[in-house]
Amino acid sequence: MEAEYALGTLPRALRVRLALVSTAGGLLVLLLAAVGTALAMRLRPGGSLAATVLVVAAALAAVAIVGRQTLTPHERHLVRESRRRVLGPLDAAGRSPELRVALRPGPINRRRLRQAPPELVCLTADAQGLRVPGWLLEGRPRGLGPTDSVLLPWHAVRRWRVRADSEGPDLWVVDCVRVPGAPARWRVRRPEITDEVAVLDFARAFGQVTVELETSVG
Repeated sequence: MEAEYALGTLPRALRVRLALVSTAGGLLVLLLAAVGTALAMRLRPGGSLAATVLVVAAALAAVAIVGRQTLTPHERHLVRESRRRVLGPLDAAGRSPELRVALRPGPINRRRLRQAPPELVCLTADAQGLRVPGWLLEGRPRGLGPTDSVLLPWHAVRRWRVRADSEGPDLWVVDCVRVPGAPARWRVRRPEITDEVAVLDFARAFGQVTVELETSVG
């Protein structure tokens, strides 16, 4: 089952083309923002400068537009497969109704959990839901300590995204039915989970959860 958790890869030539298109679009936005700022400040650029800006803007727009329009259906499919995949529920028949996956806390949490009970260094799940230790939650709500735990009932889960955050830890973003006193969104750190595929398979089977894969797992 692990193969379905690996997003597709793009050929090098296609990656380069997409990078050029993205760069051109970004530069066009910056250029237009600079022009807007200049107009807001009532600056009056000379005729040659204005002409140069128009030529550069037209060239950048052409690169961005033509680059997108020339993508073949096969290339568009490759791009979609590399960016996101939706994995539907699985059949629970023949599967164990209980799951226990070890966690690997970092140095700070290892010291904090030295005397903690075993259930705080693993993820546990059954037919009712997934129990997550508080220390594994990113931005945990006030009143929930690192040595506490929270139960995410399967019936309450509305959306489950697997994300790679370039500015922070990789996360599961789990949206649940809002309950008084509890957040509607839980952010679970992924790097500390030793067998992420096993947990996702269990959630799809016993929770009938649909997983939105935005990055490869494994």
